[in-house]
Amino acid sequence: MNTRADSTAIKILELLASVGDMSWDEICCFFKSESYIRKVLSSLRNDNFIKKSKNTEKTTYRLTLAGKKKLKSYLPEIFNELLSDRKSMNVVRDDKGYKERRKKLLEILTLFHRAD
Repeated sequence: MNTRADSTAIKILELLASVGDMSWDEICCFFKSESYIRKVLSSLRNDNFIKKSKNTEKTTYRLTLAGKKKLKSYLPEIFNELLSDRKSMNVVRDDKGYKERRKKLLEILTLFHRAD
């Protein structure tokens, strides 16, 4: 991966670590070029850093163990705490409280992104 793709990939991995799972359109709202993001997501899937997960509503992307290790090696002071002992992150959850918290977190992240 080149430097630009690597920094974009890290940003996507950071988003997934923060939220847990995101759909294609949720990821795209943070970046300008959909075709470029499609290539980066494909590369991340090929490197086994993320995986697709289907739930009842839509297909989402989630971190794999390799993706967590990549983030921990990239910025250990931040991601060691965020990604340690959270095995439930990769479990598909359909409970209402989880969906509401996830939606609110996505709205907050989107507001921060647009404020930049």
